[in-house]
Amino acid sequence: MCGRYVVTNPVSKTNKIVKSAIQVEDTENYNAHPYQKLPVIKKYKSGNTLENLKWGIVPSWSKKKDFKPLINARLETIDEKISFKKLIKLHRCVAVADGFYEWKREEKVKTPYYFLREDKKNMYMAGIYENDEFCLITENASENISSIHHRQPVILNEVDVNRYLNLNLSQFEVCKLALKIERIINPLTGYQDTYGCGLGGGLKRLDITNRKSADEAKLAIEQRKFQIGEIERKTVRRNPAPPFTTSTLQQEASRKLGFSASRTMQTAQKLYEGINIDGENGVFLRSDLELSCKKSGPIEITLSSAEYS
Repeated sequence: MCGRYVVTNPVSKTNKIVKSAIQVEDTENYNAHPYQKLPVIKKYKSGNTLENLKWGIVPSWSKKKDFKPLINARLETIDEKISFKKLIKLHRCVAVADGFYEWKREEKVKTPYYFLREDKKNMYMAGIYENDEFCLITENASENISSIHHRQPVILNEVDVNRYLNLNLSQFEVCKLALKIERIINPLTGYQDTYGCGLGGGLKRLDITNRKSADEAKLAIEQRKFQIGEIERKTVRRNPAPPFTTSTLQQEASRKLGFSASRTMQTAQKLYEGINIDGENGVFLRSDLELSCKKSGPIEITLSSAEYS
């Protein structure tokens, strides 16, 4: 499957085959991931258009609110699955990328590998869309990729993009357009993403064992360009702290005031019995305490944990 890819300056890089761009700008995204809006090419009567669609399709027939969006569709069965068979005939699109990532699993360790064309040209990945959502089509991995992962995106050459988007194309011809990448740089020699700089691979703390590896990691990060992918704002509800018990009162007094358990209980007892201030029974601890005071008799005080915060 394909779950991460890189896309930079999509408008400039597709101006030869795209007539217009709708709310798409030349940006650099080194962590294009599912559920994110990403540039794809769609075909209209007026010509090809570059648009931002959300990666991950929730089928229109699904009634489940928690339905997990579909990010990939298998080429071998795309014309059989109810979620895809209509889309491959009428709603085809092409995602633009510089390269994509696959992870190699060895026991409990997953290592990211970055794949790109040897000539560094655009990578056009076949996809399908529904409304404002899309997913990528995958196929069995080519020889250069199969040692890392058993699946890969369906890659189209630039000259085949228009043919793929042609809605008069039969299903058989669509399958024939599933062109393999013939020339991919060997990922085992130069494109193992050791440091996963912003691309989902991640750098584990124990991977840095000496000064040299630390400097290499620092250099790799400094050479990358980063951007904020998305900002999520939400309202968080905070409940007030519960009233003190004897145990929690002692713990908070020790942690915040350095009181011993005996000193805490002596102070609490004095507060309960009342402290003589200027000839009157009264207590002054905090101005916002709830006090029930009388000139004679004990003083009742309601404390909460917030009083010591």
